[in-house]
Formats: sequence, structure tokens, C-alpha cells
Amino acid sequence: MAFALADLSTEVLRRATRDQGGTLYATAATNAINTSMWRIAREAKWRTLRRTATINTVTTYSTGASTAALTNGSTAFTISDALLITNDIRVGRYIKFDGSVIYFKIATITSETTGTLNQVWDGTTTGATPVAWSILPQEEYVMPIQIGHSAFLWHRKYGMPKIMDYVPAFDFYKAGVLDILTNIPVSYRMWGVGACLEELKAPSVIQLSSTSTADVGISVTIFGTVAGYPDYEILATNGTAAVNGAKSFSQVERIVKNAANVGLITLTANTGNTTVGALPVGASTTGPVYHKVQMYPLPNSVFPIYVFYYKLPYQLINPGDVPELGEDFSEAIILLACAKMKAEQNLAQDAQNFMMMYKDEIASLRKTNLDKIDWKMILKSAGEDGGNEWQGGLRFAQIGGSGQYGGSWNP
Repeated sequence: MAFALADLSTEVLRRATRDQGGTLYATAATNAINTSMWRIAREAKWRTLRRTATINTVTTYSTGASTAALTNGSTAFTISDALLITNDIRVGRYIKFDGSVIYFKIATITSETTGTLNQVWDGTTTGATPVAWSILPQEEYVMPIQIGHSAFLWHRKYGMPKIMDYVPAFDFYKAGVLDILTNIPVSYRMWGVGACLEELKAPSVIQLSSTSTADVGISVTIFGTVAGYPDYEILATNGTAAVNGAKSFSQVERIVKNAANVGLITLTANTGNTTVGALPVGASTTGPVYHKVQMYPLPNSVFPIYVFYYKLPYQLINPGDVPELGEDFSEAIILLACAKMKAEQNLAQDAQNFMMMYKDEIASLRKTNLDKIDWKMILKSAGEDGGNEWQGGLRFAQIGGSGQYGGSWNP
């Protein structure tokens, strides 16, 4: 039988405090249980935490005969017949216009057909002769929620499994590759960790609402950038009714709340066209953290990329919550939680004894619950592996040469 949070708490309080103090140590026990569970999850590649997820690529966006109007020296652009918001075009994507050799990036999207660029238009003012345009494939993608460690990405676009190479960002840019190249992605690099699920399309007030009418008066603090400076704003939930902020954020970096919520609290911007983030049900005060990756080359079609990873278990909140690690890990969680509580009480010998029992339990779990690894992720720095360094580019075989498929990086 799996131990739920109530069972784990009862056992930790019995062993660590001999049930002294009534409910005095209840919160401390719950906190020790959760931190112990997360520590154990990081100890090894446990079979029960192995997960797989899918990321769908986003490729080039254009509308055929549509044209763009631009003014020399201005960052503003207008595109006829475009549906930038409806098609969820993200800021940061490259956009190419005839009449300039520059690959611009979209800085803001202000309507279905208008926005601004990351630098001024260097071409001739279009006037009555608008120019052709094309938005390049999306480069950045959000990894699965609660992703832990040892993740790797792969796809079947070559007709067989192809593991994508992890490339440190420094090595990628040092190689001087053509980062606007469009093809089948063969590598990725980690690119940021934060609470923002999607960047704002343009500076906007933040709107929040919950899926439960019971979530009233919960203070949600939004940290980010307002008018070019670090700032924050506190909004109070009003059940399922939408609550609008007053400050116009250009970037959101962190979202926290001060109490448990019954429903999912969602934060949106740009009149609901941008999902900034979400606060899951529970007592955790901080929202989930999203890991992001950038792919190279930019995807030339829409297809699934698979993510294999070990997840970080969800926090135990309610008495009936059961650890995702599985029932075999109950004793290890209890022993480590007891060691933590004994150490907090300056009972060094008791803490050491519990820690010794914990280590023995972990050693036993490794024999029966450790994943039988059929893959191994090793991150290497430049210069390892015989001195070869990642140089970017694609092999001839990867672009169809010699009738071959698949391929690897040039040494």
C-alpha cells in the first residue's frame, strides 16, 4: 500500500518528535517530506520518474501574395492579409523582407497585421510598392513542465530515430554558423529558465482569473519590466472573474502567490492573446519554472520532436496525495525527513543515525528501482573527445547528397 502525505506525516512525527507538541511540528514535517522527496528524485534515474513528451515544430509563415509596408528609419511594419495573432506568431522570430539583406527579428506584435522590428528598416520606404516578406520558422520552444534531469531530444524526420545534439550556447555562437538556416533540426541549446510560458507580444497590462469561484483574495505578485525598469504589481483574485492590472509590462520574469488556490490561476496579456503563465492548484507559492531550448537549423516543416526526461515530482499538498516516486520510496522519504528534523533540533547523533539508515535504504532502492539505462546523456565541453570541437553546419548527406539520410556534425 502506498503511503499518502497523511501517512508519511504521521510516521515522521512519531519517529522525529515522538508525537510531541500536537500539531506544532505538522508544517515542519510536511516541508521536510517534500524537500526529502525532491532530494531523492535527484539522487538517481529512478524508473518511476521516467517520462516522454512531444514538442511540435513551427515552420515558416507567409500568406502568398501578401506584401509589407515599411518606412526607412522606422521599426514599424504593416503586413497585408496577415493573421499574426490568430496564427500565434511569437516575438523573437526572424522576418525577412525583400529590399534588405538583414534578417530582422519581430520585437512586438500590435495587431493581426502590424508590429515593430528589433532595428530600423534600412531599405527604401515602400510607399505604393510594398515588398514581399516571410517569417522564418520558430526557433525557441518550451520544454515539458516539471522537467528534471538527463533530458534528450530526438525525432524521426530522417525516417529513423535521430538524437539531437546538445550544444552549449557559447560553442554555437563561437562556431559562427548561419543561424537563419532552415532545414531539419539536428541540435539544440538550453536557452533560459523562467516562469513566463510565452513572451508578451507587446507591452500590456496583465489579467488574471481562476477556474474556481473559491479563489477570492489570493494575492498574486508579478515581477518583470515596466517602462524599461524592474517593477512589480500585486493583483488579488476574484474567483472566475477577470482582474486587470494597471501597469503595462514588457516582460514577465516571475509569478508568486501568498495562499493556496483551489482552481488553476491563469495570467494573460495582450487582450488574452498571450498566456503569460499559470499557477497550478495547491499551496506552493511559486509558479512552475519552464525550461526553454533553441533549435538549429530552424525547422523546415511541422513534425514532432520527442523529449525523454526524468521529471521532478509534484509537491505533496493534500493529506491523500501520494508521492510519484512510488510506494517503495516511502521509507527513504521518512528517514531523510526525520534526519532533517533531528538536525534542526541540534540532535546531531539522532540525525546521523537517521542519515545512515537513509543511505542504506537508498542503496537497497538502487538495486531494484534504478532505471535500466538504455540511453545516457553526457554533456561535454569544447575540447573533449580527442580535441574535436563543434563547428556547426550540415553534412552533405543531411541535405540529400549521395542518396544518404541521417548524419552527424562535422568534426
